[in-house]
Amino acid sequence: MTDSKVYTPTRVHQGCSDTAIHFQRTMESCFKELLYKHLLVWVDDLLLDARCMDEYLEKREHLFRLMNESRACTRKRKVDPERIKSLREIPYPTTATGLQQFLCTANWLRENIVGSAEAIKPLQEGLDDALGNKRSRSFHRSPDGDMVLVTDASDKGWSIVVTQVEKWDSSKDVGGQSHSLLTCLSGTFNCAKVN
Repeated sequence: MTDSKVYTPTRVHQGCSDTAIHFQRTMESCFKELLYKHLLVWVDDLLLDARCMDEYLEKREHLFRLMNESRACTRKRKVDPERIKSLREIPYPTTATGLQQFLCTANWLRENIVGSAEAIKPLQEGLDDALGNKRSRSFHRSPDGDMVLVTDASDKGWSIVVTQVEKWDSSKDVGGQSHSLLTCLSGTFNCAKVN
């Protein structure tokens, strides 16, 4: 602003502290016709919503029209199709083992899929039914054995070890027993976990 004229920039100034807010507002103004009715905008991510496929296709065309009018730059492939190609090509599981392998393989996507727990629940229940007692036996190698839980933690990390002792010898301490490893977990504390 000067004493004779008001200048309005057409681009975000490099180094501005509120560029994310400015960008968000710009995106919202570009797509205001669809915003909060059929479209949500979060910085550079757009989520288009409709009640049926015909309405979705109509709103998608409207979105593309608005993108052309505002000269929005987009990347055709934001998600790398090669990354999920092998996941899409996994054959449908026909056995409990195949289902378990599929669930373990797809596990890394759960944080990125809204409602993944609900989608996976029937598959997990089917797996539980198929495995039945075999599943519970895998955690107890011997029905007569004693389970031992050993934990450790410091300010840097933590660990948990679960073992089973076939025949507990009362004359020996825990370290002197004959342990069979059932499972173990460990991790480090970082960022917020340190607090």
